[in-house]
Amino acid sequence: MKKTIVNWGIAVSLFTYLFYEQIQGYNTIVFSATLIGLVAHTHPALLAQKQWQKSALVQLILAFAVAWHGLGWASFMYICSLLVFIGFTMAPQSTVIGAWLNGFLSAMVVSFLDNFSKIKSGIASLFQPLWRYQRQRKPSLYLMPFSVTVVFYGLYCWANPDFWLDLAWMDVKIDVWLVGFVLLGGVVLCPLFFAGSGKLPFTETPYHENLTRTKKRTAKTKVGTIALKYEYRQAVILFFMLNTLITIFLLFSMAQLLLPSLQTTKGFSEQVHEGFNALLISIASAIALIVYFFRGNQNFYANNRRLLQLAFVWIALNAALGVFTFYKNTLYVMAFGLTFKRIWVYIALLLTLGGLVLTYYKIKKVKSTAFLVRQTMWLVYATVSCYLLVDWSRLITWYNFTYAERLDMSYIQQLDVTRLPFLQAKIEQNDPRLVMYKLAIEKEIKTQKRWNSKVLDWRSRTLDGDWLRKTLK
Repeated sequence: MKKTIVNWGIAVSLFTYLFYEQIQGYNTIVFSATLIGLVAHTHPALLAQKQWQKSALVQLILAFAVAWHGLGWASFMYICSLLVFIGFTMAPQSTVIGAWLNGFLSAMVVSFLDNFSKIKSGIASLFQPLWRYQRQRKPSLYLMPFSVTVVFYGLYCWANPDFWLDLAWMDVKIDVWLVGFVLLGGVVLCPLFFAGSGKLPFTETPYHENLTRTKKRTAKTKVGTIALKYEYRQAVILFFMLNTLITIFLLFSMAQLLLPSLQTTKGFSEQVHEGFNALLISIASAIALIVYFFRGNQNFYANNRRLLQLAFVWIALNAALGVFTFYKNTLYVMAFGLTFKRIWVYIALLLTLGGLVLTYYKIKKVKSTAFLVRQTMWLVYATVSCYLLVDWSRLITWYNFTYAERLDMSYIQQLDVTRLPFLQAKIEQNDPRLVMYKLAIEKEIKTQKRWNSKVLDWRSRTLDGDWLRKTLK
């Protein structure tokens, strides 16, 4: 308990020092790295929990994203990742969403009140040696020497008034906001170090990653339930028809790109967007069908080889559809440039392809549906976190100026300030595409330089801010 109290006190002190009257910057990476170390030192058993390890890694990724780019979506996700980390510290077997909900509830005053008596007894045991030492000493032992010393000090000050000590500097004012911030840190970080006595509301029951065969008697089978072999035949017919349909669709879509006569009146942008929406629905439906037919004993059916082959072909064809949509989106980007929406098309395609890989793994290794759902949550959580590491405004500006056939400067002007050094270099090169925007860009550069000229504490600075301070002229 002493170790827990000390580690909790260090975490609260560090939280107060790094974030009080500061904005998020370099302080996030220092705080997260130290906090993870303190929690691991307090609960060594967590080092063997893969879920906890992954949540700690994602929190470090997001802390680095904030230290790099500063406030924004990365800052919001960093706070969410802290709640997820708290949830996995309290219940390592949770899902990502369950951990976030538990972390959110526990970070409130509920966990602090639940552990108040435990904290009080721990602090008492920590200072028990000091109190024992004070009880062994009588006040009279110090009263007489202190009184005589004070009298002689008064005599010396009478003899030389300059010897009088001015105690005006001891006029201490209590900072109420600082006290409140310390209490906030203590409450929020409490569940990381003290295990509550009550059951968490969003902690899932233990689940099995691998499916096991369940035997059912015919007499207990419900009326209308399709027998296993008939369900197998139904699935074979369904997947054969779906594979045939998606193959024809892929061939027709590729022929449209090669033969302009097959093109419709719809614009290229509309085709890409509608194709992407249809792709998401198609792949989600594909995963749902596979999960339905391979939910139980069909995985252990002795003659299900044909169904497995058709299911794998169905996954491969859906992956091919995703790759084809990726290619169409790339053609669109080459013509009109990058935007955040087009980047998110790539991210969504990556997630859907990852979902297909996880579905293939579920069938191949006979995993449960709960396993597929949990791993999909981790895939989305990790992908979004890594997405926030990239300076997309800077990348979009560079790509559109360098490769896009049509440059939309009005869109580029809406991007983040990290695009300014590139635009500044283009102005110096007398790029004709910036003639109409030169004054607006130079005005924004002056405004940004005035902001960067403010001396910020190292805790609130970021890599982007330091780079802009050195780069902008």
